[in-house]
Amino acid sequence: MSTLASEGPQAVSSWTAKKNIDIFQKKLIFVPVNSDLHWSLAVVVNPGFIGNNSDDLIEEESTTNEGSL
Repeated sequence: MSTLASEGPQAVSSWTAKKNIDIFQKKLIFVPVNSDLHWSLAVVVNPGFIGNNSDDLIEEESTTNEGSL
């Protein structure tokens, strides 16, 4: 985690690329988080749908708003 904080996302982007892992095709991603000696676990469910849902929502809103004027 210190590499990400100090050097940015580009410094760690190769971690999954070297192993040919596409995180957006996974069903679950577990992310351990340590803050002030307290551990939490974040879980990302269906990460591949994150971008797709927001794109669909924007398109749906624009279609809905066209007829409301």
